[in-house]
Amino acid sequence: MPGILFLPFFTYAAQMASMAFFSFFILLINTCGSFTASDLEEAAHASLTTELCGCDVSSEACMRLCVCDTMSGLTTGSYNGVPCNNTAAGALEADDDTDYITYMFAVALFGFFWTTNLFQAIGTIVMSRAVADNYWHDPETDGELPLSPTITALKGTLLYHTGSAIFGALIVAIINMMRATLQYIGSQTREMQEESRMLKVAFCVCTCALWCFEKVVKYFTRNAYIFVAITGENFVQSAWNAFKTVLHNPVRIAIVQPIAFLVLMLGKAGITAGTTFFCYWYLTTAPEYQVGGESEISDTTVPCVCCGLMAFIVANAFMNSFGVTTDTLLLSFCFDEQLEEQDKDQSYTMYAIRNPFNDGLKDFATDVDGKIEDLGKKGGGAKKGDDESTKPAESDSAP
Repeated sequence: MPGILFLPFFTYAAQMASMAFFSFFILLINTCGSFTASDLEEAAHASLTTELCGCDVSSEACMRLCVCDTMSGLTTGSYNGVPCNNTAAGALEADDDTDYITYMFAVALFGFFWTTNLFQAIGTIVMSRAVADNYWHDPETDGELPLSPTITALKGTLLYHTGSAIFGALIVAIINMMRATLQYIGSQTREMQEESRMLKVAFCVCTCALWCFEKVVKYFTRNAYIFVAITGENFVQSAWNAFKTVLHNPVRIAIVQPIAFLVLMLGKAGITAGTTFFCYWYLTTAPEYQVGGESEISDTTVPCVCCGLMAFIVANAFMNSFGVTTDTLLLSFCFDEQLEEQDKDQSYTMYAIRNPFNDGLKDFATDVDGKIEDLGKKGGGAKKGDDESTKPAESDSAP
């Protein structure tokens, strides 16, 4: 499945596009300065037409009379015999001078969190489904595997699991928004925290607790995505299955996942460091980059930092594919064991491989050991493969 290695790049591209869109949107919001209800009222007054007030918009007396009659709740107000439009003008009432820029920024930020988490969820489900389809594939009943499991998994995810991805992304986005709100409150109360040590400690505790809660939710959400790919069930049921699987296999998961995490970190660090070192070595030894060369470089810091950053992005993409694959195989393995424990007929695959000491292998090993022992007692007189000579030996050795 070579396509699964390049899938994270499409996920990153979608997230970068989302980041660019919402950054542009936020810049537009910031250029508005302040935007209050009074500003909305003034803008609405300027947009009144003859259909609303029965007079020219340039007539201030007409606009003032109609608006005042409507805002006071009077329905008999008119100008030149034309009644005012109560419904249209009633929306112009403003009770406060609340700045709506902050709310617009919050909505844009929440949309950014939701969109980026959605792209990440879809990428995780697609990779997990491509791996799970190979794990649970039975050639006798399912036939041949598709030529491109990644494209098949992408089609199945977009057709059947988009709702689960949206719901899971919404949960994570809400928690991200809670953390962002807490950080905003902290920035607004910085002076109060400097004056009160207890307030500062309480704020730090809340920040740490919310960070831990976010990590836990992301962990179970990721496992839920994997079970969505394995079982094809909705997000809630998949999250419950993932929780039960983790609960029934704490030692195995506690051993395998930290080792996989360590391998991921070493891989990312090794690729980034190796690429950065190679960039530094090439820039300091290539003749064209030396003093007096065609492309003389006075300082190698900026090129090496840029090269290291690009190497980390690429390494992170490839290592994340490895991480999702590892988690999918581990959870599939554990879930397969649960199915086998409930009913052997429900075990889909890999029973003989994942249980090397099952009853069949135990019987086979016992039979082989017995035959070897009988051959030793016969002094090697029996010929290899002579069943007639071995059977009496078994009867003679019996008490």
